[in-house]
Amino acid sequence: MDNAVTTILALGTPLVQVLLMGMIGYSWARSKPSRMPAFNRSGFYWWVIALLCITVVALALSPQQISVQPLTGHDWSLSRFFVSSTIGYLAAILIEATYEFLASRLSPGGVPRSQQKYEDALPITIRRYRLELASLAVVGSLEEIVYRGIALSGLLFWVGLPEFWACGISAVAFGLGHLYFGVSQLFIKSLLGGVFCAVALSAGWPAALFSHVALNLTLICIGNYARSTDRQR
Repeated sequence: MDNAVTTILALGTPLVQVLLMGMIGYSWARSKPSRMPAFNRSGFYWWVIALLCITVVALALSPQQISVQPLTGHDWSLSRFFVSSTIGYLAAILIEATYEFLASRLSPGGVPRSQQKYEDALPITIRRYRLELASLAVVGSLEEIVYRGIALSGLLFWVGLPEFWACGISAVAFGLGHLYFGVSQLFIKSLLGGVFCAVALSAGWPAALFSHVALNLTLICIGNYARSTDRQR
């Protein structure tokens, strides 16, 4: 029963975020109208809080569910970890690069709409290079614990779904968590979720975490370089 609770919570992370924002954040902001603008920009923080809450609940109720072992039953090895995480990272970079290339060609002004939404959603307080790196590393880590370490393992071992369906549900749930950035991001993040699921099956969710964090940091570095180049022109 504990595994069922944590698996459902993990799959419903966006709903947990909305509930926390509504019950705690909105009540706090409504008490003083001056707080409302800050509340409207607080979605990123509540996403992190939701991920943290689900992780804490899982550790309290069913810590065995967050096993660091490969989910397919392979013995853990350092070589498997690095090979799987590296392949996952390269596949994720290819997906993001393809999307950015196509979106920049189709978007007015060459800036994908999802990128504009991302920049608007990111709190002003962390729009500094090092803070953004740290924040996205934390978010990527928590997302892998929740979506691969908790949700995927729960679907495989508690529900007993075949790997294909368990990965598909986990990947789409991960994509739905990014629906705010547009339907295109739902599709792209679902693809990325599928890549990270494959890594978790092969070498465990820590390997997927490595791939995910490396992807986030690479994208931030590329974005920062592009912005600095634009300013110099």
